[in-house]
Amino acid sequence: MTWKEQNQIYSRCLRNTAAADGTTRTELDGISYRDMKLKTCLKKWDFKDDKGEEIPVSESVIDRMVPEVAQKLLETFESVTEASEEDLGN
Repeated sequence: MTWKEQNQIYSRCLRNTAAADGTTRTELDGISYRDMKLKTCLKKWDFKDDKGEEIPVSESVIDRMVPEVAQKLLETFESVTEASEEDLGN
């Protein structure tokens, strides 16, 4: 995911909520963030249907995925791409 894509996802996932005292708070909608992140980052896979035909990556296919599979894809992506303390030089 590029810096621009990440910023676009963050900005689309921000939600303003009003408190009882009238103040407004901005929060990140975690569910929307995970959904957009998976749909942005998942570019290719090797899933095939019962006939052996490749299943193309698309938002509609991702929407129909078993939640555990989608979560595992996100977890794997994050473990492979996030910088470690060593990478950051700490």
